[in-house]
Amino acid sequence: MLVELSSIEATDAARVGPKAANLAALGRAGLPIPEGFCLPAEAYRMQIAALGLEATAREVFSAEDMRARQAALQMRMKLMEQPVAAEIQEPLVAAWRAMSRHTAVAGVVRSSALVEDRNGSSFAGQFESFLGIDNETDFLTAVRACWAALWAPRALRYMATHDLDPANTAMALLMQPLVAARAGAAGAARSGREPWRAGRPGAADAIAAA
Repeated sequence: MLVELSSIEATDAARVGPKAANLAALGRAGLPIPEGFCLPAEAYRMQIAALGLEATAREVFSAEDMRARQAALQMRMKLMEQPVAAEIQEPLVAAWRAMSRHTAVAGVVRSSALVEDRNGSSFAGQFESFLGIDNETDFLTAVRACWAALWAPRALRYMATHDLDPANTAMALLMQPLVAARAGAAGAARSGREPWRAGRPGAADAIAAA
């Protein structure tokens, strides 16, 4: 189920999300990236099925307003509060332990939704990333929180304006060791427009969240 970030499978955006796929492509092109692994979108779909939430997910954009809001809240709460299904949790925790032993540093859990980082729908700042995770309880909490972020109000509003139904997409996740960076930077460019760049000492999470 898990996909190593160094593998060719990790470049499949339909499986691991564009964020993880783009990072994997950079690594395969020879650029230095932190190692790690992906929890693909199929795991999210398995969790939705295990919690019996398929019908509830469809109601969020199809039911009347009050019921739609209730359904969205139920999606977030169930994904956040219910344990990860055993068939997902066992290999996931084993991979986390192996990465933690190998790197001997804290880790990160990053969202990689299938709908983000695409032309016309970046979802910048809409989902979740968690840094400095140093125990399995916090790790599993971060996994559940990233899944639940697909159903956050601001993400749902963004999807609505881009004609995207959250019931038809999924949330993949990216796990990596936390790099002790001397400096961080972020940038973006679009054909025909001036590129945007920013930098600061230390990690770049504040820039990316801006």
